[in-house]
Amino acid sequence: MDFRNRSSRVPLNLFPGGDCRIYLGDPKDRAEERLLAARRGVLKDLAQRGEWDVLAAIRDSRWTVEEVVRLVEEHGLRHYREHLPRPSDTMTIEGAVEEFLDTVKNQNTRKVYGWHLRRLVELVGNDTPLERLGEDQVDDIVVDMDRSGLARNTQAKFLTAGSALYTFWIGRETSRARREKRKPWITHNPFRAAKKVTTRPTRQRFLLWEEYQRLLDVVGPPLVAQYASCVWLALRPDEFITLPPEHVVLPTHVSIQPFGDWTPKGYPRSERSVGDVPVHQKHLCPLLKEYQEKWAGDKTFFVNPRTGEPWTYRPWRDQVKRDVKKAGMIYGRKHHQGITPHTFRHTVPSWMAQRDVQILKIAKFIRNTPVVAQAYYAHLLPGDVDDTLNRLF
Repeated sequence: MDFRNRSSRVPLNLFPGGDCRIYLGDPKDRAEERLLAARRGVLKDLAQRGEWDVLAAIRDSRWTVEEVVRLVEEHGLRHYREHLPRPSDTMTIEGAVEEFLDTVKNQNTRKVYGWHLRRLVELVGNDTPLERLGEDQVDDIVVDMDRSGLARNTQAKFLTAGSALYTFWIGRETSRARREKRKPWITHNPFRAAKKVTTRPTRQRFLLWEEYQRLLDVVGPPLVAQYASCVWLALRPDEFITLPPEHVVLPTHVSIQPFGDWTPKGYPRSERSVGDVPVHQKHLCPLLKEYQEKWAGDKTFFVNPRTGEPWTYRPWRDQVKRDVKKAGMIYGRKHHQGITPHTFRHTVPSWMAQRDVQILKIAKFIRNTPVVAQAYYAHLLPGDVDDTLNRLF
């Protein structure tokens, strides 16, 4: 075994993967020379015992030489491993995923990221080191997803979740390495370097006027006002079931305000989703006035007519499912023409786009960005440019 001292590097020529050179620093005086000699002696003892995994961890800066030498001096070569800090959470993808998910505060984001990242763990293996995953492997995974018929948007979410995982760990390790004056053991994000997935804007399902009328015809008076409110106010399901009575200001508007830090289905309530929605004076205002007088609840404005208690998401979803099927329509996301509680939100904005309403006005109405409004509803805008031109002045 050849331990040559070249620029204070220790080459371990019997390392299974080739030379393992560990930089110990440049001595400035006799004391530092003696310290480096002691460290070289410990590394030599580890090499003679075949502790290649520890030497590789030191080489890759997962453990520092000072840390390992101190533990060897305190506990001996036989027992020092029992006191080594376990880097499994920061080295294997499985441990890194679990620790990363614990830091994601939003429940819905944690659920989506967890599904994609646990799929990643299944594909590459539990014990795969986090830093060993390359962009070629990520590209192969995405290609297999595409061949299996997985939607492009789902593939894009997989890349987003993986990139978030690596961004988190690179940032954490960079901060630690800076404090400990060492090199970080992970610096490369394979998901950012991988090929991007081109996604297409999702065309949202919305109710036709005949479908809307058919749905109202099969339900009783309390539910008529509830379905009409979901449609004409473009409410998300969580906004509908948590709407307080004091936020219904008739006959002018309904105010959508934050509901704590969470919502029953887990959607985050951002600043852009807060605002006042105007009430349609013909199709909605009379229904809301009647509902306010007869059926409105104390905690939430809309309540389950069977129990008189505030709605939660699952009973509301089941109610919509029963009524949609009763009206002779298809329920569910799997079918292209299926209807869900979120379909009501896209109905009036789609009608507005068909009537050539400006995208900025639609975005303001749904309390979202013009980019989102254009992606969802621009294909419904009339294409007769010459007719629009002739209506000027």
